[in-house]
Amino acid sequence: MQQKPRQIAARILFEWEAGNQFAESVLREQLSQSNLKPIDRHMVQEMVFGVIRNMILLDTWIDEKATRPPGKTRARTILRLGLYQIAFMDRIPEHAAVHETVATARDLRLHSQSGFINAILRGFLREKAIFLKRLEDWKTTQANIAYSHPNWLFKKWKKQFGDTEANKILQWNNQIPSSYARWNPLCGNLEELELAWNEEGVVRKEVHFPWSKDAKIYRIVSFPRQPDQLESFKKGLFYLQDPSTLLAVNLINAKPDESILDSCAAPGGKTCAMAVTMKNTGTIVAADPDQGRLRRLCENTERLAVSNTIVTLNVSKATDDLPTSFDAIL
Repeated sequence: MQQKPRQIAARILFEWEAGNQFAESVLREQLSQSNLKPIDRHMVQEMVFGVIRNMILLDTWIDEKATRPPGKTRARTILRLGLYQIAFMDRIPEHAAVHETVATARDLRLHSQSGFINAILRGFLREKAIFLKRLEDWKTTQANIAYSHPNWLFKKWKKQFGDTEANKILQWNNQIPSSYARWNPLCGNLEELELAWNEEGVVRKEVHFPWSKDAKIYRIVSFPRQPDQLESFKKGLFYLQDPSTLLAVNLINAKPDESILDSCAAPGGKTCAMAVTMKNTGTIVAADPDQGRLRRLCENTERLAVSNTIVTLNVSKATDDLPTSFDAIL
């Protein structure tokens, strides 16, 4: 049976809103179980993170259009999904965004709400130009709504940095982040990675940050398909990582044969980066209270050939295999 991107996106958002898992973890799990084409997988990812990134704005629009706005219900989630497509996903025809979102509501057994959802989406569509014009105005007059940040945080930043800088922070913080990859020398040399990427069609640009030291970082312009489907990924030649996380690795400055505690380690980016600077010697105790994320850490350390790490759920419970002291704690 062919699965539908909007259904999967809605289910991911339902589960995330229940508060049980990180959105990224739910997304990865759902996509791994799907038979979606790469273009549809990308669509699911864009819808999920787009709704989360713009949730306050989308909720404001819903509350303005609905005579009786829904509470924290699945109907509201479906409305967010539809409004995001209409307002921000230009490549999707507007009528298709409405029709398919309403169909998704029915598919997910929200039959009694489908008429309400249809009316709100069509009403927004008729006034789309007005709403988008107001959005541009809000970027200067109500930036916390335009960029979907809680008002208390916006007030705090205005007090700390001033109105202009606070607005810039909101705008920056709401941008779609770039993808970056770090070469992993534990699994192969740089030439091997470059050759693999050339054959696979990975478009990238090498970048450098003051805190990244000897780490080779690339900004990924485009992957030909999902990164975890690439042989270079499976071989552990690279790790997708926000370069800012390497700032902490730089500050720790872990050396060979040291003992390091990474107290909030999952999914493992900083742990694996420290293993490189330690030349896979010494000991890194990688702890995390989330069992699901801890599994990802184990998967990543295995894929990246990190062999100096002890993974634990609770570092406070001393065992014979844990160091009694550490040279540094992250």
